[in-house]
Amino acid sequence: MGKKVAGFCLFLIMMASSIAFAATAVPIVFEIPSTLKAADVHVQFLGSSITGTYVNTLGAVQNLVTTRGYTLAEITGPVSVGGGAPANVPAVLISNYVSGRVFITIGNSTDMSPVAQPAPQTSTDPNYYERYQYFEPTIIGADAHVDLSYIDFAAIALTLEAKNAPNAEFSPQKTTVTSKVLTDRLARTTVVAGSSVIPPNEKLPSKSFARVISPNTPTGAALYHDWTNYLKTTLQGKTVHLKGLFAGVLLAGEVNYSSNERQAQSYDYTVSISGAGDVTFTPTPLSDSGSSAVAGVPVPMRTNPGVGKTATAVITVSFAELSAATGIYGNNPKYSVGGGALTLGIVNDFYGWVVGDLLAGLSWGFPGSATTYKGTAIGGMYSRQWWGGPLADGTVIAGADTPAGNGTVFELAQPGEPLNYHTYAAALNGVTPGYGFALQDRLGQNLLHLNTGTDPNGYLLAIIEP
Repeated sequence: MGKKVAGFCLFLIMMASSIAFAATAVPIVFEIPSTLKAADVHVQFLGSSITGTYVNTLGAVQNLVTTRGYTLAEITGPVSVGGGAPANVPAVLISNYVSGRVFITIGNSTDMSPVAQPAPQTSTDPNYYERYQYFEPTIIGADAHVDLSYIDFAAIALTLEAKNAPNAEFSPQKTTVTSKVLTDRLARTTVVAGSSVIPPNEKLPSKSFARVISPNTPTGAALYHDWTNYLKTTLQGKTVHLKGLFAGVLLAGEVNYSSNERQAQSYDYTVSISGAGDVTFTPTPLSDSGSSAVAGVPVPMRTNPGVGKTATAVITVSFAELSAATGIYGNNPKYSVGGGALTLGIVNDFYGWVVGDLLAGLSWGFPGSATTYKGTAIGGMYSRQWWGGPLADGTVIAGADTPAGNGTVFELAQPGEPLNYHTYAAALNGVTPGYGFALQDRLGQNLLHLNTGTDPNGYLLAIIEP
């Protein structure tokens, strides 16, 4: 009798602890089909740090760590982890996890290093032959932003959904096809169909299949079409117009923008492409480019004048940089500002944003597109008209009223051969909002937002398709 009372008291303490914690944390529940066993599916939380718990099979609360993987059976407890999460399902409760990656592995799983994540294209990687996929959450207290990414590879079709959360945004992030259909579609987008499959010649439902690698990886880029035709033929004699409002970048702890480069300001650039495929971004004459004194920037936030539109604001990027795996495919080329030294890649500032507009446009196939949208050639529009967002005059173009928002992208923007768009990302179009290239978030529909303070019974459901 004494043992029963003690056990019941422990149960109440656990429940009270979970309920109290739930107000400042987010539960994540994992769902698998009946064809998979919880003991055969592993999950590992990679990143610099994590603050979270799970309930083990005995009902004891355990701390999560980034240095080991867990089977879904291990994190299935007899009581809820807290919040709206049900009991007797694989679940965790996280209160702090910034820029994390949750890796899900089907079958054998070698623990991954939290600081040197798996290299999906490298045969010497200890996880090379394992089938895994990840999603990316940032959780601070009750607030969660999470995205689904197939940028580097695809192996498992995942869906993310905010449950019991009527105030959640961009939910669900649903993959509507099976893992086999998803990976078969992607495998056909290389120059030689199937050459991106690891191991070679293994496709689902083979248990040896590991993944399809993307052009974002050093090995993968060589398997996909290059950008010679787009830059050196299609865009010759044409200009590209990039225009909008840069939102600015506040560093941690800052109240005001600390430099011209990070100041919120207008941008208006004319882009030209040389016969060699090199690109020059020049502030458009008679525009207000590089100015914080515009209606879209509140007066109290005009702490710096902006970068201006002199020769020091001219940006150049070479064809070699754009063609590299880190270039258009990786959305991260090196470039020069005002004739200075090359950056190490895209910098999170005004110039990086402007370069990013071109990279996103090229990935979707917008520059030089003769396809019309509401009577205007897409190639004749400026970048904010491609996907929406704020303008310098304080107005906002609705994303739904743009080519990107209406799905006039990839082969619809650049029909025919050669292919002038990101073919790997194109194969994901219409079947998942998961990232196919990094700057796909220009449209703003790739990030699920959930707040358990607003929706106290809410939780994130990660659905794993075999």
